[in-house]
Amino acid sequence: MNTELPRAETLSGLEAEREAGRQLVSMRILFQAADAVYEGLKVWLEENPEPSKENWEATPEGVAWVNLLDEESKRLRRANGFPDDDEENLKSNEKMLEQMNTVLEPRSSIYQCLNDYKCDQTNSDENELAPEMVLMREAFKEAILNNANTIAELVENSKELATVTCNNNGFYE
Repeated sequence: MNTELPRAETLSGLEAEREAGRQLVSMRILFQAADAVYEGLKVWLEENPEPSKENWEATPEGVAWVNLLDEESKRLRRANGFPDDDEENLKSNEKMLEQMNTVLEPRSSIYQCLNDYKCDQTNSDENELAPEMVLMREAFKEAILNNANTIAELVENSKELATVTCNNNGFYE
């Protein structure tokens, strides 16, 4: 059984699903950090509204406001573990999007609602958040639960396969 169980786990894809679970948890943590940046900027914008003049971007007040917004955005990104550099931040976002498409999407039916305007999965009362952020939270919850269920099934199937293999080879339980 000590030999057959690891073989059965490999055949069933158990380790790959466990790795997907680790990636989901890491991505959720990263998403929560991005959520904190979003919320921080939302608060900052409420406390520092855009200047109201026409062509305000060209005024000294507008330039100062844009610079302050940029500084606050960088401060919040640093505080939440994101790169300061805009190019590095973009690369990080692209990597996370790629992971979401390969790890999150197959494990969450809610995730597809981000691209389908007909899909109505926003059953949450979290009105302070953008609907996309509410959907992402729900997608992560669903994907992590589905991943845990899949792992449990694969563990059970691996044990059964190892037992059958042992029995077929004359090593009875």
